[in-house]
Amino acid sequence: MKRSRGVSGKKLTADEEPLTRTRRGHGQKRKVEVEPHQDDSKFMSELLVDPSTRPAAEDHIREVRSLRYGPDHKAGHGNLGLMWTGLLQNHYGIQLAHPIPAHLVEIMMALNKANRVAVDPQGLDHYVDGRAYFAMAEEAAGAVAVEEEE
Repeated sequence: MKRSRGVSGKKLTADEEPLTRTRRGHGQKRKVEVEPHQDDSKFMSELLVDPSTRPAAEDHIREVRSLRYGPDHKAGHGNLGLMWTGLLQNHYGIQLAHPIPAHLVEIMMALNKANRVAVDPQGLDHYVDGRAYFAMAEEAAGAVAVEEEE
């Protein structure tokens, strides 16, 4: 069986074939290769421990997740905000003035990661994820502030 390389350039074994996803963007379809999650987690955990390789590991994790889930976090988290809004309105029998915005969803996701760190302080990916969610929230909140000014 042919061996291939994943996103990080690391050779994958026969049972670790890369995932191929079709992404649409700017009117074009393209296939992207994403390493299997378990391989990525093990590989990244080793790099996250060493402070000299941590920034590159965090960049790689963001790249892989962007390929896996799509680059537009505001759209995905905006949709999650719509779902959470519907759930809360139904559960409490209330009507919210507007859907939960993406930046608040991202703050809540970061707080979830803070809880995971409290339970598992050695889980380095929780720190990475928390920083990423706060960065996304900052970006989304900045976009909200610009939209409100216009």
